Amino acid sequence: MQMQAVLRFTARLFAVFLAISPFSLALKAHAQSGVLKVDVPFAFESGNAHLAPGMYRIHMSALTPFIEIEGDTSSAYQLTMVDSSALSSTVGKVVFRRYGSRYILKQVWMAGNKRYVRTPDSKVEKQLVLEQAQANTADKQSDIALLATLR
Repeated sequence: MQMQAVLRFTARLFAVFLAISPFSLALKAHAQSGVLKVDVPFAFESGNAHLAPGMYRIHMSALTPFIEIEGDTSSAYQLTMVDSSALSSTVGKVVFRRYGSRYILKQVWMAGNKRYVRTPDSKVEKQLVLEQAQANTADKQSDIALLATLR
């Protein structure tokens, strides 16, 4: 008898969860979805893709862990992870990590959000870190943020 009560309770709890889930996805999508437009004055890497300098549109959706980087002559998809900061960004921005003369896309921020997406370390980036450590040039690593506008 107690087992049936536990099963009924579990089924009701699961039904409530299913009923609420679409609302939580909609709230998350509102916080993370959008398109940013950014002018990148240097060539950069995103995952396995090498992208030329130029104007890019970065499409973000909370419903998928990927961003689409769309340029006039090239495009790429990049796996991302959601992260958060104590302070929200007042502007949209795209952050690149510089290793010597090479740039890696690292973060994308929507204006007015504490949450942003970051990219995992790629094989290329891990190799650059290793090369800098071996050459003792770790001080040449820096982050560069470019302002982005909503499209």
